[in-house]
Amino acid sequence: MPDPSPNALTPPRSFEDALRELEEILQKIEAGEIGLEQSLAQYERGNSLIQYCRGVLGGAEKRIEQLSRNADGLLQAMPGGSPSAETSPRRPGPAPAPAPAPAAGPAGPARSAGAAGTGAEDIF
Repeated sequence: MPDPSPNALTPPRSFEDALRELEEILQKIEAGEIGLEQSLAQYERGNSLIQYCRGVLGGAEKRIEQLSRNADGLLQAMPGGSPSAETSPRRPGPAPAPAPAPAAGPAGPARSAGAAGTGAEDIF
């Protein structure tokens, strides 16, 4: 396998820049504006950006959780309802039951508002 292109290894300046660049890559590939070699390079860059975004989001989630814990290590209620109440630290246990799927109407299954986007929302 060839070495990654230098562009694929260059980190974005910010999370927002990474999302913007991912949208541009997706539009170019979907529109067929670029050839196979360039599509592969863009795909590689997109994977790099996705990993960067996942890292930023994971770090933000950990930081929020740390800021949300009280002196006893319990999650405390936050304004706006998240986390919803004081709870003990995460422990293994049964997972909550999933919400039932919406019933399909005459035109097929219902789609959420986010499903009509460009597809970038499916990467996370």
